[in-house]
Order: sequence, then structure tokens, then C-alpha cells
Amino acid sequence: MMESKLKRMFQIGIAVPDAIAAAENFCRLFDIDEKEIQIIDGRDEEPIPMLYNGKETLAAMVIAMVNVAGVEFEFVQHYSGDTNYHKDYLEKHGSGIHHICIDVADYQDMADKMSAMGGKVINDGGQGDFSYKYLDMRESMGIVFEMYNDGLRDLKMNNK
Repeated sequence: MMESKLKRMFQIGIAVPDAIAAAENFCRLFDIDEKEIQIIDGRDEEPIPMLYNGKETLAAMVIAMVNVAGVEFEFVQHYSGDTNYHKDYLEKHGSGIHHICIDVADYQDMADKMSAMGGKVINDGGQGDFSYKYLDMRESMGIVFEMYNDGLRDLKMNNK
């Protein structure tokens, strides 16, 4: 049997107009202590650079994450700055799941395979040893995948 190149699905990204309220509602619905919400509040930070459809954009976001049942539910609110994938998705489709984040055996190899299947890089960013890439696979699979690349984790795993 072949070894799967998909190592784990660990995040469901959800575009919302108010990330903190959405995470609080999620916790109330599923009886999760609201102290479990992790917030990245970009309202007082410099906008983060990223590529969106091949153009550099700057955007500030509020992200509220809840880890439950082995999955991170990431509620993403575009706060200010340029149009990016999150803002564009919310404006075109309203609130909803806009990506599933996966960890793969070989980040670049999988990006190449997705591109060969017609996948288009729509969002790309990161800093230092951490990077991410959103690949639009809606034509072939009906989903946008975010691939997560943690160079520090990979370095630790290779040095075992």
C-alpha cells in the first residue's frame, strides 16, 4: 500500500464579518469554554503583506481559532487594507468555509501537482521558516486548499 502524501487536515478556514463573535457562538453551541478561543488581533498591527492573485497586498485581519475534536476552526475577519482572498470571498459569497488547511509530505511537490491539475495559487505568504499557499482546486475538486509549510517543524523532524 502506498503511503499517503496527505499527512493531516488540521484547519477549516471560515470567512466571517466578526471573528470573535463567531468563535464565541461556536463555543456556546458546542459547550466549549470560551477561554479556549485563541485570538490574533490585527486591528492594531501593521497590515501583513501577502500575494493575492499574483499581486502584493497588505491586509489586517482578526482571527479567532478554536481547537476541538482534532481540528482547528479558524474564523477569519478581514479588518482593513487591500482586497485579499478573505475579503473577496466574504463580499462575493458571504460567510462560509473558504479553505481547508492541510499538511503534506512535500510542500513544493504538492503545489506542483495541484498546479498541473489546474490549481491556481490565489494567496501566498508567510514569514521566515513559516509559509502558506492557497491553491484554488474548485474546478477539479470543489475546494480551496491551504498548504501549510513549517520549516522549523520539518527541520526538527529531519534531525531526529
